[in-house]
Amino acid sequence: MQKKYKQFRLICYVWVTVWLLSSPVSWSATEGTVAWIFELRGTLSSPALSPDGKTLYTTSNTANIYAFDSSGNLKWNFKSGGNVLTSPAVDFEGTVYAGSDDTHLYAIRPDGSLKWKFKTDAAISAPPAVGANDVIYAGAGNTLYALSLDGEKKWTYRTDGTLSYPAVVGADDIIYAAAGKFLYAINSDGTMKWEYALDAEAVCSPVIGSDGTLYVGSDDNSLHAVNSNKSRKWLFDMGEGNVSAPPVIDAGGNLYVPSTDKNLYAVYSAGTEKSKFPIEGGVSSSPALGSGDVIFIGSDDGILYAVNSDNTEKWKVNIGGSLSSPVISPENGSVYITAADIGLRAVSAAAGKAKDSPWPMFQHDIRHTGRNTPRADAGTDQEVYDGDTVTLDGSNSDDPGGYGINSYQWRQTAGKSVTLSSSNTEKVTFTVSESSSSTTAGSTDTADGESLTFELTVTNSQGLKDTDICTVGIDESGSWCFIATVKRVSNPLYKKSFLMLTGITALIILFIRQNRRTNHKQKIERNRRV
Repeated sequence: MQKKYKQFRLICYVWVTVWLLSSPVSWSATEGTVAWIFELRGTLSSPALSPDGKTLYTTSNTANIYAFDSSGNLKWNFKSGGNVLTSPAVDFEGTVYAGSDDTHLYAIRPDGSLKWKFKTDAAISAPPAVGANDVIYAGAGNTLYALSLDGEKKWTYRTDGTLSYPAVVGADDIIYAAAGKFLYAINSDGTMKWEYALDAEAVCSPVIGSDGTLYVGSDDNSLHAVNSNKSRKWLFDMGEGNVSAPPVIDAGGNLYVPSTDKNLYAVYSAGTEKSKFPIEGGVSSSPALGSGDVIFIGSDDGILYAVNSDNTEKWKVNIGGSLSSPVISPENGSVYITAADIGLRAVSAAAGKAKDSPWPMFQHDIRHTGRNTPRADAGTDQEVYDGDTVTLDGSNSDDPGGYGINSYQWRQTAGKSVTLSSSNTEKVTFTVSESSSSTTAGSTDTADGESLTFELTVTNSQGLKDTDICTVGIDESGSWCFIATVKRVSNPLYKKSFLMLTGITALIILFIRQNRRTNHKQKIERNRRV
C-alpha cells in the first residue's frame, strides 16, 4: 500500500512539473511586479497587440512568430523560413506582418495560417508600417516596398543607404524613412517629396509630433527636429551619447529620448533639456507612455523602470535579460515586454493610456503600425435601384492609437444630389429618388445610370484626419416594371400569345438589368481609391 502511495505522489509531482513548465506562471497582481511569464529562447522583438488588445504577438531570431492570449497562454506559433529580425505590425483586420532574413515579408492571419509572403531583394531588418490607405511599407536593403493588403507590389523606392529602421506614416499618407545620412519624405504614390540631409548616419527611425514635426537621431550625438516642409526646427546636443532608440512624445510635446550614455533625456518641445533619468545598465529600446505621463522603459541589464514625468523613479522590477520596448495593454493596463533568452513578461502596472499623446510608444501604437493618423473607411461600394434606402457606414474607421474617432463628416462629391439623414454621424442614410434634383460639380451622367460619390472624413484626438470615398451606382432599370391590363378575350390563342410576350419581355428586362449591373460594378471598381 505504501509503495502505491509513493508511486501516486511521484505521478502527481511529474504532472504538476510538466504543467508548470508548459504554462505561463502567474505571480502577483501588485503594481510593479511580474503578473505572468512565458519562457522563450532567442532574441525577441517588442510585442505588438491585436486591434482589441487581447492577443500578443512577438518574433524571435529562431524563425518563430508567436501569438499569446492576454493571460500568457500560447495560441499558435508560425515557423518562417528564416530568422525573424523585426517586431511585427498588425493591420485593422488583425493580420500580422513580419519580415525575415530569408528575404520574405510574411502576412499571417489571426488564426496563425499564412495569408501570403512576398519576396524582397534583401533581408528585412526593420518592422513594416501600415498606412491609412491600406498599404504595407517594408524596407529591405536600400529598397522601400509598398504592398497591398493582398501582397501585391504597388511600387518601390530606392534610398542611398540601408533601411535599417522602420518607416513611419504621417498626414496625407506621406511616408518618412531614415537611411544613411538622409531623412526621406516619400509621397503615397512612391515619388520623392523631399530629402533632408543629416550631418551623420541616422541611428533610429523618425517619430512624428502632433504638428507634423519629425524627430530623428544621428550618429554625431544629435537629435534633429525637422518641419514637415523639410526645414530644420532645432538641433539638440545629446552630450556624450547618441540616441539609442526612437523617442516618445507626450501630450505637451515633450520628448523622452533614450541615450547610449545610459540616460533617459526629457526634452522640451522647443529643443532644450528638461531633465534626465540615469539608467545604470544602459538602454537600447524605446520607452512607452502610460496614463499620468508615467514612462516605462527597459534597460539592457533587465530592469523595467516606471518613471514619473519629472524623471523621478516611481518603481522598478528586475526581469532579467536585455529588454525590448514595452507595450501597454488597453485591456488591463499591464506592461508587456520581452527579455532576450528569457521570454515574454506581463508586469502589473495599472498603466492605462497616455491621454492625447501624439507618439506614446515604439512605432506609435499597440499594433506597431508606425502611423499617427486615423484610418477612414467609408464602407464598400454599392449598387442600388431608384426608391432604395441606402446606408453609408463608417463604423470600420479606426484610430491606431486606440483613442477612437472623435468626429465623422460626410459629404457628397459627385452625382445627383441627395439628402443625407445626417452629415456627422458614423452611419448616415438617404433614399434614392428620381425626383432628386441638381447634379453636383464634377459628376458625369451616363446612359447606363447615375453614380453618386460620397467622402468620409474622420478626425482623432490630435486633430489628425483621414478621408475615404465610396461610390453608389444607381441602376435605373430597377424602377422598370411591366404592367398590362388584360381585357377579357374569348380567344384562348390571344391569351396564350399575350402571356408568351409578357414572359419574353420579362427575360429581356432581366438580361438588360444584369448587363447594367455588371457595367456599374466595373465602373465602381475603376473609381475605387487606390
